[in-house]
Amino acid sequence: MLDPDSILFSTRGLEKRHGSKNALIDINLDIGRGEIIGLVGQNGAGKSTLLNVIGGAYGADAGTMTLDGDPYNPDSREAALAAGVSSIPQDFTVDPDLTVADEIFATSFQATASYEDRVQLAQELLRADGIDIDATARLGDLARAEQVCVRLLRLSFEESQLLLLDEITAVSNDLEISVLHTITNRLTKQGRSGIYISHRLDEVQSLSDRIVVMREGRIFAELEPSESGGAAGIAYAIFMREFAPVERPPQLQNPQPLLQIENLTADGVKPISLTVHRGEVLGVTGMRRSGHSELGAAIGGINVATSGVLRLNGQELSIQSPQDATANGIAYLHDEDDARGITKDDTMASATMQPMEGASFAEEARRFREVVATMQRLDISAIGPHESVGNLSGGDQQKVALAKWLQIDAEVVVLNHPTRGVDAASREVVYEMINEITARGGGVVLISSDMTEVLDHSNRVAIMRDGELVDIYPNTGLTEDMLVMIALGSQWKSGTTGRRAAAPNDHNS
Repeated sequence: MLDPDSILFSTRGLEKRHGSKNALIDINLDIGRGEIIGLVGQNGAGKSTLLNVIGGAYGADAGTMTLDGDPYNPDSREAALAAGVSSIPQDFTVDPDLTVADEIFATSFQATASYEDRVQLAQELLRADGIDIDATARLGDLARAEQVCVRLLRLSFEESQLLLLDEITAVSNDLEISVLHTITNRLTKQGRSGIYISHRLDEVQSLSDRIVVMREGRIFAELEPSESGGAAGIAYAIFMREFAPVERPPQLQNPQPLLQIENLTADGVKPISLTVHRGEVLGVTGMRRSGHSELGAAIGGINVATSGVLRLNGQELSIQSPQDATANGIAYLHDEDDARGITKDDTMASATMQPMEGASFAEEARRFREVVATMQRLDISAIGPHESVGNLSGGDQQKVALAKWLQIDAEVVVLNHPTRGVDAASREVVYEMINEITARGGGVVLISSDMTEVLDHSNRVAIMRDGELVDIYPNTGLTEDMLVMIALGSQWKSGTTGRRAAAPNDHNS
């Protein structure tokens, strides 16, 4: 129980409806000064809706809020900021033409300082927090995780008491998460409070002072991080069931080549040669700007290759567009929302059903049933298959994109950060669907900055650095620390033998 004098923010009886759906029901929440609340729950539980109401993006339909003892009822994000509440929403956007220095000081008194002074101070801040970004760089040239770092530094200069952080580490690697946590902890030590949403339950436990569990629009439980039972315990509180322990995929016996890449180059990718085998999940990871996402985009026809050869089943391919990739049996799930071929005006059915010119009514009906079954399997919180994608939670929109690409009858499926913003139960289903692809002889390229995900679900792991393929390692005995060290360019030593823990350059085929 919080001391009443220590409470910064409170809600009582807060409610919000989206159409006929109760998104928030009787939310009563107190947040102490300097406290970080970890807010968890499955997709569609109401987490982002709650932050949007507190942050001024949505108006509440009932209930009250107080901030620092005074009534609080913002009608916009700008009004919330003026009252002392700052947000980084899940779908935040940036002005691509602004520089990093412009962004950091955009809403502070430093905005009137000379550009040279702002650049110098911004560079000092970035360096102090271990962020390797040029203060004069354009926001449009930064990766999403870098934009998050810059936006979080901007919050440092806003005179805010309450910080609302929604899935800010969704595509971040372990080092970036550490930096973001350092900045967040520094802000709370200044007396600010925060609400932090993430589906990475281990980081919720490590960062939070309290963990609040939401279910179907209600606050279901509160957990003390030290007594939560770790990620497994938090997951149980969310879903009320235990998850089976993960067993890493074994090495393939007598691997048969499926996709062969020879000396492929593209924007951000130096000459790379590798093979994806039938029935294999090849994990691809690296630090920011390592080229791992760019490689996936090159295979999928988004980042058009400038040289090199791709062969599928021994047949040379010409891939100049995503349509070429799909036509040749390669499906590609982009890591950016606006490039996944789905708009907020689409319905779930229209977004996921592939065109079937000349198909019979029976065939169309069969495909529709498959779409509905996939939606049910992924537990998408919606009224029905004809609901607009824009009405869904961010995580459920991600699931619709996954359903679209996992249903394509492709021989090779390239998944770029497929579980970003997806809850633990749905991740389990995604991994099951990946296993179904490999079981029928297809190949999967799993691109992720989440090294735990890569280790848990790949037969082999390819590590990239500065656009180059460092090596491909058998997933036997690898650890996250090893992956980080290799990705950073440090040779990992095992025991006192001086040998690298993973075998060297003989695993590319």
